[in-house]
Amino acid sequence: MTSNNKKGIVSVGSKFHAVFTASALAKSNMLETFFVGKPVKGEYLNEENTKRIRMPLYLGYLLRKMPLIGSILPYNLISDILFDLNVRLKIKHTDFIVGFNNYCLYQIRKVKSRGTKVFLEQRIAHVNTEINIYQKEFGKIPSNLSTPMIKRKLKEYDIADYILVPSQFVYNSMLENGIKKEKLIYVPYGYDSSLFYRVPPALQNESLKLIFVGQIGYRKGVKYLLDAIANLKFNNYNVDLTLVGGIDKNFKDELKKYKDIYKHIDFISQNELLKLYNNSHIFILPSLCEGSAVVTYEALGCGLPLIVTNNTGSVIENKKEGLIVQPSSVENIETAIKYFLNNPTEIERMSNNALKKAKEYTWEKYGERLVEQIYQRI
Repeated sequence: MTSNNKKGIVSVGSKFHAVFTASALAKSNMLETFFVGKPVKGEYLNEENTKRIRMPLYLGYLLRKMPLIGSILPYNLISDILFDLNVRLKIKHTDFIVGFNNYCLYQIRKVKSRGTKVFLEQRIAHVNTEINIYQKEFGKIPSNLSTPMIKRKLKEYDIADYILVPSQFVYNSMLENGIKKEKLIYVPYGYDSSLFYRVPPALQNESLKLIFVGQIGYRKGVKYLLDAIANLKFNNYNVDLTLVGGIDKNFKDELKKYKDIYKHIDFISQNELLKLYNNSHIFILPSLCEGSAVVTYEALGCGLPLIVTNNTGSVIENKKEGLIVQPSSVENIETAIKYFLNNPTEIERMSNNALKKAKEYTWEKYGERLVEQIYQRI
């Protein structure tokens, strides 16, 4: 790929994986400015090409901590709009923009009228798919999906020239909601192979060790997972489950019902997480709705077979690097866990496959795919 001297903007009010997006473009001399809400570090990022906009994120945190105001005002929407308006004032002309969904409506309206190519980064399923899943599961929509936020997301879909999607699940959700195929660009995420890798553990054979990493709540399918573990333990299957991550406040009361069947570890360092991955047999994330969970790539990099749903957005093939189960199915999760209990040699086979698969999905590989896709369209 030869340079065409065109440069663009990356814009995100938080951080997510945008540091790898911006770094890949900077490495290829295609980054003009990276606008970001949180502090970031990257090999190709510096004070000249990275502009942090702090105030909107701080205001969102403040409103969320205020009991009365935080429960009434859509603090996430307010924060997103303030970031969007702030960046809009700063940008003039650019060849292209990679804007993260929720954060860039006013920016892309401004630059689109000047001929800029707009790439929208869609980190999760189409908002209508999200809503349908939540209504089916819980009979209501989460407070963070307020009506103005939903309208904002839909407008961004409409304005964008292209929508970057990280998984087949997200891709299909966009098609099912009327987004044209020609508008979609599939670019799976990655992981940092210098942080997550296989360290052969000294595991004992007394139990099957399962690890879950993510927010502990309904959306990640944790209730179905815990019900499956409870059933297995009741029937004397030797399994240990470790849940790693913060607990969704709406799930705290539900979680208390299962207090004796899992181990919980709150937020930990990446080095400690590496140890936990390598002292587990299986990674499990039976999500109801995701984009493409980065923890699944990390687990593959540590040689763990996965138990996931299609909605988790993983890159695995069923029965090759793990097992794919149906969302919202206790029975499917139980069956998958029993498969590994009854076929322990499959763990080693799928572990070797996981390590091979992971090599295809580092953040460096993500950057190469992304840059190539953008370059072809500008």
